[in-house]
Order: sequence, then structure tokens, then C-alpha cells
Amino acid sequence: MAAAKKIAVIEQGTDWSLDLVALDAAGVAIDITTGTLECQIRSGPQGTLWAAPTCTKTTPVSGQYRLSLTNAQTRNLPTWPSGRRQGAVLQTLWGDVEWTKGDGTKVRLHELEVRVNAEITI
Repeated sequence: MAAAKKIAVIEQGTDWSLDLVALDAAGVAIDITTGTLECQIRSGPQGTLWAAPTCTKTTPVSGQYRLSLTNAQTRNLPTWPSGRRQGAVLQTLWGDVEWTKGDGTKVRLHELEVRVNAEITI
């Protein structure tokens, strides 16, 4: 099963959450009642770990879950410039959500492209 791709926009310094649904290749919700979910946001494969969002199963029988970070966690994330300027380096972070089934099998549910908008009011 290929992981679904999602762009996640995080406002630096705010509480953040993202609701997702685990689907199989046919678009049918996966029952994630058993096992655990884990998410990491990094600068790239095996890159710097920037955050490990809390994964909460909201309606697991229907594959629904939520990722969340506190404002203290988002405050430390590198930012995505709001405008593309000549020579500007755009910092993109990457994440994924893995489900470890009750039998120990790991399945990647979602791949995330993470963009962080800079905090102005501190």
C-alpha cells in the first residue's frame, strides 16, 4: 500500500493539529484500533528530528486520527518564507506516519511535506 501524500502547513508558535484518515489502495478506511501510531518531522531521511507530533486515534474503526503539536513545539521549527525571493532558500521539512499493527507489521499511512510559516508576534 502506497502512503497518501499531504502538505501540512504549520503556523510557528501556535498549537497545531491535522486530522487524517487511513485509507487502503481502494480508498476504503482502514481499522487502526489495534497497534500504535508514530509520526516524526525531520529535515529529510535520517535528518535532524524537529518534532514528534502526538498521534491520537479519534475514530480508529474508521481510520481517523489526529496529529498535534503544542505552541512550544512549533515555535522551534524552521520556517518557510512567505514570499519567494531571488536566491531565497525554502526550508521544507518531511514527515511520515507509521502504524505498527498488533502483530508488529509496520505500515506507512501518510507522507507529509511540512511548511512552517514564521511567527511574527512573540
